[in-house]
Amino acid sequence: MNRNDILEGISAVCFDLDNTLYDQNLFLVPVYRKMAAYIRKTGGASEKKVFEFIRRLAGKKFSNYPSLFEECAAHFGLREPRVIAEFLKIYRTHDPKKLRPYPGVSALLGRLRRRTPLAVITNGHAPTQKKKLKALGLSRFFSKVVYADLLGEGRKRRKPHPAPYQEVLKHFKISGPQLLYVGDNPYVDFPGAVRLKIKCARVLTGEYKAVKTPALLSGRVETRADLKAFFGD
Repeated sequence: MNRNDILEGISAVCFDLDNTLYDQNLFLVPVYRKMAAYIRKTGGASEKKVFEFIRRLAGKKFSNYPSLFEECAAHFGLREPRVIAEFLKIYRTHDPKKLRPYPGVSALLGRLRRRTPLAVITNGHAPTQKKKLKALGLSRFFSKVVYADLLGEGRKRRKPHPAPYQEVLKHFKISGPQLLYVGDNPYVDFPGAVRLKIKCARVLTGEYKAVKTPALLSGRVETRADLKAFFGD
């Protein structure tokens, strides 16, 4: 697979959202600062100390680490359920008015849309993900957006489950090999797509950029530095 034939035989292109179309830190850093401010108000450690701890923990175990909030609270001696509930509330109610896509993304999506329809699949709390997409100003480019958490069974049908990809295939009335899926997370973005014979492209952006593609996906996921490396200027 090379840049000239990435779209050969493709009838639609689907993207991941966080760390694929924009730097998720633009959303997370203000959230972490609000969490740190909350701990300070409880009489805990200084805001700076808490913020730095959260950033280190998220950097070590990744931002989608399921016990991120619990471990942070416990580190500062706060084990009450109300603390975790407040962290969750802070995350879910954060409403960024504007987020910046990666450089060139808006122009790229505009060019791609003239050639083939586009879609997005994203995990996470659906209302929060909707706010992100709106703040990025990218909604106009996509004819289908799949919020995996809305597919039922709690979070069981999130990526890497095949269900979100099946929704896109069904919407465009195409088969797996006719869809190109672009993401960044080697653990989450591609296993379900590969099962459906979807063509996969991984960008080395965001927090997973230094993580190697698992051997089981070797030869089935093409990897480049960023979207420009796949699609050009």
